[in-house]
Amino acid sequence: MKKGICSLIIMFIITAVFVFTGCSPKALTDNPETSAQVISNGGTTVVKGDYLYFINGYVDEDTLDPKYDNKENKVNHTGIYRTKLVNGEVVKNEEGFLTNVDRVVSKVVGFDNGGFFIIDDYIYYTTPNMNYDKDGSKLTDRVDFHRINIDGTKDKLIYSSPVAEDTLDWTCYKVDGKVYILAYYANQEKTIMAIDTEEREVVAEVKNVTSYAFYDETNYSTNNDRSNAILNTVYYTRDAVESDNKGTSFKGNMLCKFNFASETKEEVIATNDNHTFMIKSVTKDNVYYTKADKSYNGKALLYKTSTDFNFDNEVKMSNKEYTTYYICDFGYDMFLGATDSAVFRVMKNGSGEIVSTQILTSADTILGIYGGYGYYALEEKLYKFDILNGEISDNLIKADIACDDSFTMKVGRANLIDFDNQRVYLFVEYTSADESKNFYMNFVEPNSTDQKFVGSFEESHLPQAPEEKDEDGDGVVENIPHVK
Repeated sequence: MKKGICSLIIMFIITAVFVFTGCSPKALTDNPETSAQVISNGGTTVVKGDYLYFINGYVDEDTLDPKYDNKENKVNHTGIYRTKLVNGEVVKNEEGFLTNVDRVVSKVVGFDNGGFFIIDDYIYYTTPNMNYDKDGSKLTDRVDFHRINIDGTKDKLIYSSPVAEDTLDWTCYKVDGKVYILAYYANQEKTIMAIDTEEREVVAEVKNVTSYAFYDETNYSTNNDRSNAILNTVYYTRDAVESDNKGTSFKGNMLCKFNFASETKEEVIATNDNHTFMIKSVTKDNVYYTKADKSYNGKALLYKTSTDFNFDNEVKMSNKEYTTYYICDFGYDMFLGATDSAVFRVMKNGSGEIVSTQILTSADTILGIYGGYGYYALEEKLYKFDILNGEISDNLIKADIACDDSFTMKVGRANLIDFDNQRVYLFVEYTSADESKNFYMNFVEPNSTDQKFVGSFEESHLPQAPEEKDEDGDGVVENIPHVK
């Protein structure tokens, strides 16, 4: 154990500076400029200007009690915090704690459907609904959308989700100075809803959606050019309905554009008597979709075209059908395609031929693609592999442990792992002095497998200080950080 008065002083400082308790919010100072660049927008971490904003910890929303939990200004463990970066680096003291940290949002944001975006001077985030239904059952599996000033004041409820979703897909779009939240509810008639965050109401929706893809503007600035169609519309497909006047022999479907901020909400882009389209992904420059010719019972092959959906620019990307597509937006018309039995790397060779190579088994769930690496979870461990140059043997690509596997990590859901231009972020379990177990945010730097604590422990969650010894017998006890 750490001994003597010095140890007591250290523990007091840690408790006073790095452990927060609930109090009335005061406006934070030294906030980023409105126009400051935002990096890695959406997810569990966001960088704006010189600050890293992050969800402090994770909790299973099913364990929350609406009577006592998620009370405004009382949440510390799972709220949103910020720390100021120095030359882009996270700054910590010798005990492993942040040298500067502020609580920004005191609501539960670290949960299965937790995440946030920063647009201009506001943070848009999700939190569990803390009400009961008419039968007295709690609704913590439903999501509420909130907006708060980036200085931590003026928190407002924007919208309460009408149904529960295991994984709620949502994003933010800024169109003509207005910010909209777009959310997809599979359990509400397969509906895409557009929510005006100022009016706090649904202003447009499309139902019976069969496929779609949101564009997450991960690198955002107030001064960004917003003329790209992908920044103000959503591409989706639906089946033909009576008003489409297609007749009973029609075998295709409707490829549409959701113009949620304009008077004409739906625009049909393409339809064909035999072709069935399915939207798979969108990037800043391209839309990815499958197209199957039903008249010949054809396979659904992957194509891409420009975001204005100009079919003259259509490029075929696969000769085989896959169940899931992970787009690698760094050339070679490359993607990872998953089937029920394996994961394949699909790309074009120097002659323009489509080449498919198995790299993983079906047990490996792809969680993200970042910096040329793919990340996947296997047996609660996080692995990474070089997508383009990784050595392949016996249909398996060489993969490395992405972080210290002696820790318990929350790696089962893709939305709980985040990436920015420098680090990988994930929740790691800590055991407190009283043996309770709680998840807190960690990060892993490039070319490292050592995750490092970034956050603020609640007082009751503070881990036991490590024992320090005079290992070399020179009378000097080397400091062991309280946390990594």
